[in-house]
Parts: sequence; structure tokens; C-alpha cells
Amino acid sequence: ARSLAARNPGSRSAAGAAAHAAGLLSGDLNELLRAITEFRAAGRPLALASALEDAGLLGRATGNAETLRWFKEALSIATSVGAVLARQRLEVLVGTRGATASAGSRSASCLPELSPAERRVAMEVAVGKTNIEVAETLYISRHTVDAHLRTIFAKLGVRRRSELSARVTRECGPVITGLDQGLDPGARS
Repeated sequence: ARSLAARNPGSRSAAGAAAHAAGLLSGDLNELLRAITEFRAAGRPLALASALEDAGLLGRATGNAETLRWFKEALSIATSVGAVLARQRLEVLVGTRGATASAGSRSASCLPELSPAERRVAMEVAVGKTNIEVAETLYISRHTVDAHLRTIFAKLGVRRRSELSARVTRECGPVITGLDQGLDPGARS
């Protein structure tokens, strides 16, 4: 994505895509915020909603007070453009207790030894997703998921996915996803 942006220096969409990819890969909220700015300027509502949702997911994991606002804006966009699956997924996120500003205290003790990217992978695995499903949901490669899981297992001293799931539930509380509501959170519309 960075290469595409470099070849198209005037393209706000390409710059947004590069920042979005970088933010997802590194767990860098500033990159996701840059993607939001670029997609907003480019007039790309679905890409903007996606970046807002991803910023919200990262913000929820780190206790950022802006999380709920990002989810609500993404929901508003998804609703206005008729993106039904995105709207349903975002309705779940907006209604999730973890989306509130009070999530900071919960997330501060939620697997603090993991990076934000590792924490997101751990949360997805905890709800029973396969590596391929985690990759699709988080827009990362299966190999990146594999690498994160090796690191997660080593950092947490677990050997199996079931142990990871138990640890996530014990330290972070129940993980709520669109699957709990009969939705596929990986499906974007």
C-alpha cells in the first residue's frame, strides 16, 4: 500500500489505504487516524467507515475515550450508504460495554504483556476463530496471525488455543463479537 501511495503522491485514497494498512499491521492508532483523515478528504465513505471501525477496535483494546465516537460515526456512515452487514456489526460494537470510556480500567489489566496487535489476535482466537478467519477479520495475512500467535503463546506461557481462550476470558472478561449476535464481524459490506 505504501508503494501504491508513493507512486500516486496526489491520491488521498492511496495515502489512506497505506495508512490504514500500516495502522492495522503495527497496531498504531496514529496511522489509523491518518487513514481517517485521508479517506474523509478523498470522499471514500466505506473506506472511512472501515478505518473508523478499526480505530474503535484498537481504541477499545487500549481504553481510548474516543472509541464510542468512532464506532458511532462508522455506524452513521454504514447506515447512510446502506451497508447492511457493516451496520449490523457496528450496532453490536456500539452496544458493547467495552466501547465505553470506562473500558480503560478493564483494558489496562487485560493482557498487558501483549501489544495491541497481539491482543486483537488473542481476542479473535478466544471466540473460536481459525487463523484464516482471524486474518480475514483483522485484514492481516495468515502468516502474520501465525507469528502473533507464536509470540502470544510464548509471552503468556500457554500451549493451546483453549488455554489462550481461558486466559483471555479470565483476564478480560467475556469477549463479545458479532458472532454472539448471529453476525459475521469479518464480513464487510
